[in-house]
Amino acid sequence: MPKKKKTRGNGDGSIYFSESRGSWVAQVTVGKTAEGKIKRKSIYGKTRKEVQEKLKKTQAELQYGKYIDPSKVTVIDFIFSLIEDDHELNIIRDVSYTRKMSTAKVIEKSQFAHYPIQTVTEGQIKDFLKGITNYSNSIITKAYALLRRCFNEAVLKEIIIKNPMSNVRRPKSEKQDKKVRALTIDEQKKLFYVLKNQDVDYGVQMQLMMLTGMRMGEINALDIDDVDLTFACINIRRSLTKDSNEHTVIGKTTKTYAGMRKIPLTGQAVNLLTEYLKSYIPNKEHLLFYDYRANKILTTSQVNLSFSRLLKKYDVIDNKQHGSVSLHSLRHTYATRCIEGGMSAKVLQTLLGHKDIKTTLNTYCDAFAEFQNEHIKLFENYLEKNVLSS
Repeated sequence: MPKKKKTRGNGDGSIYFSESRGSWVAQVTVGKTAEGKIKRKSIYGKTRKEVQEKLKKTQAELQYGKYIDPSKVTVIDFIFSLIEDDHELNIIRDVSYTRKMSTAKVIEKSQFAHYPIQTVTEGQIKDFLKGITNYSNSIITKAYALLRRCFNEAVLKEIIIKNPMSNVRRPKSEKQDKKVRALTIDEQKKLFYVLKNQDVDYGVQMQLMMLTGMRMGEINALDIDDVDLTFACINIRRSLTKDSNEHTVIGKTTKTYAGMRKIPLTGQAVNLLTEYLKSYIPNKEHLLFYDYRANKILTTSQVNLSFSRLLKKYDVIDNKQHGSVSLHSLRHTYATRCIEGGMSAKVLQTLLGHKDIKTTLNTYCDAFAEFQNEHIKLFENYLEKNVLSS
């Protein structure tokens, strides 16, 4: 077995095979303690080559001053670094980057997030998770996922030996999830009437959402040239997002790759946009819709607020119906009418820009089930009339 070489300075390392661990090991000097003692880092790998590569990387980090002592890496700093790396490698897009950074800031508020990752205990993680049960299930799920990623990566990078989250389960929110529903046909008729006959802020965007199923963030990010009325289609290639300062900006892409799509326009949608474009005023962003009063990008929140006021003022909603109604209900309304009209799940998935057909099926399972039951009845009547009748 090769003998262990003595290190002479920061960055010098030795490689040897450890029979007790059953793996190759390298030790490299990374500095000195406050007492002046030499501080070393151990690097492990299944092969000598793997350890050599890890050693070279550490040596390079030491040489250029980028090496961080694992004992000083805090939970939140490690989480931020993982998100930044994913973004720089194009693993996540701007929209996901902003969303993950927002979730990380929820974790950052906790005390344990600022502890060195090597000192964090299972109990501290559980205490943090218990403390965020007042958030929605969506936020809890995202925070839990970020923490799991953090400690899994810490194990892989050999910052810690044991994962303190191995036996930690995701908690559930104290809040009851509100299911956003589609409008009924009567509610939709009433809403269309109001939007066509009353002066409602952003009414065109609301109608377009019901007629195309687009997300409001996609609608407000439309370039004027994304609309082709000659061929009756819209090219969806980006969406609104938020920057690191939580300011609304135009994203480079849509929410997902599947969100980048070209959708056909119905005759009603073509007529709506044709009429709207007659009074269109150019703006510096070249956007189809724009906040001319404030001379800035129109946010989804602005449309949402206008929609909420509309519902109350004109008594559009039937309160006997189960489920909550929000601006996103207009997208659900489009999808539900498509299903009721006989559209397949696969076609609807493409139109809505869902990455996975499971999302389409799970989101609109009730509508698909009702549509299926209606067609079973038609099949049954057909069978009795043409096959089973004597």
